[in-house]
Amino acid sequence: MLNKIKNNPLPYVFIVLIIAIMFILYFTNNKDRRLHSTSNKVNIYVFYGDTCSYSQKLINYLTELKNNNDINYKFNIVYIEVWNDENNAAVLKSVAEYLNTDIDGVPFYIINNEVLQGFSTRAEDAIVEKINDAYNDKNYHDNIKDFLKDYTVIGSYPDE
Repeated sequence: MLNKIKNNPLPYVFIVLIIAIMFILYFTNNKDRRLHSTSNKVNIYVFYGDTCSYSQKLINYLTELKNNNDINYKFNIVYIEVWNDENNAAVLKSVAEYLNTDIDGVPFYIINNEVLQGFSTRAEDAIVEKINDAYNDKNYHDNIKDFLKDYTVIGSYPDE
């Protein structure tokens, strides 16, 4: 076998080279995914009204982000409907008080412990920036998740 390699090493060099390239590509493309487990995903808390057109636009945009493989592994979304659920509306009020902010309407959403309200295409870049900032912050802590543990909230929760 050594004689075969000495006589024609090209196929073996080629195989080793292919394996090395695959290894490098895997770890280059999956760097962020290796650094963060599912529990480190950023939670986006969306308080919305089910017939609010701005809420629906935000939900549509977040759905687009969830379908984007470049970012979807970085975050979860917690949807909490407040127009038809008095308990959820009371939770929204408590969250706003906890964050020392006013409620100007829905959608009212929280990313990286920061409040955003309303939605337009101008908000899209801010949303992505806040997701990335929180995801890349090794000291990120989800204060809202801790706060909501004391409440019964009916909504769609992320898988963890």
